[in-house]
Amino acid sequence: MQPWKFKSGQDEGAKNYRYWTRKAWIIENILRDRAGYYPIKITDNMLNSIIEQMEKTIIFSKITVSKQQDSTGSSI
Repeated sequence: MQPWKFKSGQDEGAKNYRYWTRKAWIIENILRDRAGYYPIKITDNMLNSIIEQMEKTIIFSKITVSKQQDSTGSSI
């Protein structure tokens, strides 16, 4: 194997590692900020449960605003 080919492959691997590591940090920071803790492992099930919680919160907020509008007789 020629050294320049190895160096090229090594550089590409390092570039990919840096890219995906940054993406993982972004996701971890968002989860820490939103969930209040730093997850040990990020799984599809965990992400799906967070999405469900967010959707429930949005629906609850809409219901609450709707009830407030009904009781005051005004719209926002």
